[in-house]
Amino acid sequence: QIAALYNLNFASLETEKVCHNLLVNNSCAVLFGMDGNVYEFLNDKFSQITIYSQVSILTEYFSVQSRPVHLKQMFVNLRTNFIDLYCYDRGFILLNNSYVCSSMADSSYSIRYVWKQLGMDKQNDELYIVNHTKSPNDELIAMLGKFVRKISVLSGQQYDSSDFDTQMQPFDMRSLL
Repeated sequence: QIAALYNLNFASLETEKVCHNLLVNNSCAVLFGMDGNVYEFLNDKFSQITIYSQVSILTEYFSVQSRPVHLKQMFVNLRTNFIDLYCYDRGFILLNNSYVCSSMADSSYSIRYVWKQLGMDKQNDELYIVNHTKSPNDELIAMLGKFVRKISVLSGQQYDSSDFDTQMQPFDMRSLL
């Protein structure tokens, strides 16, 4: 049944394994596909492995972070040629989606479009940019600052660990610590 739901949105590939993660904090599930050979290899090598989609990890993390706040929040995960938007109203999912963005102008447009469609308030609601580098993306912040008053950068600085350098880890991995 899970594969049938997944295949309503994505073409079925012969070697693809459809997996899912239950999001307890949001009472929903994330369906995702992965290469069947990789899935079999991981299950053979590690007997009690749990495979998580990046979307699942960040959705749960941002949901918990936004629950105590009584306004809408948008979290922007910047990736090469993509942005992932995670939008919440008091911790409950409004929208999770990815957009192809080849430039900062594309990213700014996508963020502003979703912001408007969700009826987010430019004076009171909050925008968080997940920063994968040590310096914030000033160009994007400058573009968005004209339309959104409350912009913050999540850099992972609060996840210091003496065991290893968390600054070299992707934000989704740091959020598991």
